Amino acid sequence: MKLLALFLIAVAAVAYILHRGQGQRRRDSVEAERREAMRARTKGLGEDMTECPVCGTYRAASAEAPCERGDCPYRRRGGAGARS
Repeated sequence: MKLLALFLIAVAAVAYILHRGQGQRRRDSVEAERREAMRARTKGLGEDMTECPVCGTYRAASAEAPCERGDCPYRRRGGAGARS
């Protein structure tokens, strides 16, 4: 009888350890999916910056709008503030 009780306790302990490990793997999988989704959302959010040769401020390289300065070199590209 004691041997049967010890055997049942051992089986229950093994089942508990296996079940706990399965839950940890599930949590790890969910965490990996969350990290991958975050990486996919933030991919491409950065932008190259260029320094203005006149005033030294940085602006987005793809920006079309000039600054308020009259000697802004970006006015020559065209757009709303283009000179003729």
